[in-house]
Amino acid sequence: MTSPLLQIERELRVGRPVIVPTETVYGLMARADDPVAVDAIYALKGRDFDKPLALCVSTPDAARDYAQLSDQAAAIMAALWPGPLTLVLPAKPGSIIDRRCSQDGMIGLRCPDIFWSGRLGAMPLALTSANKSGEPDTACAKTAYEAFLPNPPVVLDGGVIAAGTPSTVLRLSGGKAKLLRAGAMQAEDFAPFDLDWEV
Repeated sequence: MTSPLLQIERELRVGRPVIVPTETVYGLMARADDPVAVDAIYALKGRDFDKPLALCVSTPDAARDYAQLSDQAAAIMAALWPGPLTLVLPAKPGSIIDRRCSQDGMIGLRCPDIFWSGRLGAMPLALTSANKSGEPDTACAKTAYEAFLPNPPVVLDGGVIAAGTPSTVLRLSGGKAKLLRAGAMQAEDFAPFDLDWEV
C-alpha cells in the first residue's frame, strides 16, 4: 500500500500540484522548476500572474541556491527557521525556478516547520495557500480539498491546524526591513535583530 507521503511525492515529480499542511494553514504546492505545474497552481487558485509564489526550502543552506543572503538574513533564518516566516530577499541570478516565483529581483522563501519538509525538500517547490484567491485560508484537509472541487489535487491530511494564521512576510533589501504581512509573527518578534525598518 502506498503511503500518503509517497503519493504526494509522486504527484509532485510528474508535475501535478498537491495540497499539504504547514504549521500555519494548508498550502497548495507544485514543482517550481516546472512551468506547467506552476500554471496549474495559478489556474486552481484563479490567481493573477502578477502575484508571485513563495519558494519552499528545507534548510537555510538551501536558501542560498535561490537568494542573496545578508548577514542579517542569515541570522534570522538561523534563529527563526523552520517556522512561520516567509523572507523576501534579493534573488540569486540564474536560478532554475519558474520566473513567477520571483518579482522585481526579489524572491520569497519559506521554510515550514512540518513533517514533510525534509522528505520533499530536495525538489524546488512553489508554495501558496490552499484556497481560491480572495477566499479564507484553510485549516483542515477537508476544507482545502473542497476549495478546489470539482477537480481537487491530492491532499496530505495533517489534521486540523490550530494556528490558522498565515506566515509572516518580511522583506529585507538594501539594509532595510519591511513587514509585508503580519501573520503568525509580529514586528516585536524581530527585536533581537536590530532591524532598520523602512518608513
